[in-house]
Amino acid sequence: MTDTNEIDESKFDYTYVPEHLKERVKNCRELSVAERMTLVSELSLAAWEKLGVVYDPNKPRNKTIRRVKPDESVLRLSPDKVERIIGFLGYGNVSAKTWFIGLEEGLGKMTTDDTFLNLCSRGDFNEVMDLSDAHRRLLENGRPIEIEKKPPSTQVWRWMARIMLASSGNEDWRDPIAAKNYVRLVLGRTNGETFLTELSPIPSKTAADRPLLRWLAEMTPTLEDKLAKRRKHLRELMSMSPASMVVCYGLGRAADFAEFLEIDWEPVNEKIRRSHDGRCWLLPFFGLGRMSNSVVEELQGYWSSER
Repeated sequence: MTDTNEIDESKFDYTYVPEHLKERVKNCRELSVAERMTLVSELSLAAWEKLGVVYDPNKPRNKTIRRVKPDESVLRLSPDKVERIIGFLGYGNVSAKTWFIGLEEGLGKMTTDDTFLNLCSRGDFNEVMDLSDAHRRLLENGRPIEIEKKPPSTQVWRWMARIMLASSGNEDWRDPIAAKNYVRLVLGRTNGETFLTELSPIPSKTAADRPLLRWLAEMTPTLEDKLAKRRKHLRELMSMSPASMVVCYGLGRAADFAEFLEIDWEPVNEKIRRSHDGRCWLLPFFGLGRMSNSVVEELQGYWSSER
């Protein structure tokens, strides 16, 4: 444990307002003096918690603050934060013309500390977030993820960008710079042309390494019911969405995507499957070298023939 005096105050976010306190901050003039003092205290605690600092539960009458390990901090997530983590739907615009559906978010180059502190931050997410705004609240190697300044090197986002550029007829869709700039400025934005979601809202390192899922399952006995409710909500949103293209990625989980979408896949070739109505597509996983330009070129051919 370390004392708060050892914490770099430059990292303290004096303007941080968690989602559940925003309404009270907005209407603070209407609060009584006592209510304002309580709000000040709650804002301070929230900002400290963002750094992994909480009151020492072993000294409830002593307002000593101590630095705790990130996994200990996670254990103090409120029920509301847990509900927000489980109920998170995705990034971008649910009314967009294109939906991308993956299995679960990866953790990229996040350290163990990043992973648990980011889970705390996800507890303040809305159901749908702007990709860039959301990632400013998350850490990678201890630093905020600034997509517009230096987007992560994740191939998943780059392939999404190439597909969107190709579907719009952009001849530079193969250009890595064009794809990078699409991620920086367009992908998963609130009023944009894409919505990014996952079958599970709980990030993991790999399919076999899911510490956060195990922890939430232990903490939330009804986790599977809550995840099923989330999937139902996503299907309802999709049914109301004008989306003309739904792209799933991960051939090895074809059955899971089919169950979620309530469809049957029809094979197009070895690497592409589609729904009978041509709205939903299943492609190889976008990472680990499984996706290729040739797949996008084949998709272009189908799009051209159906226009």
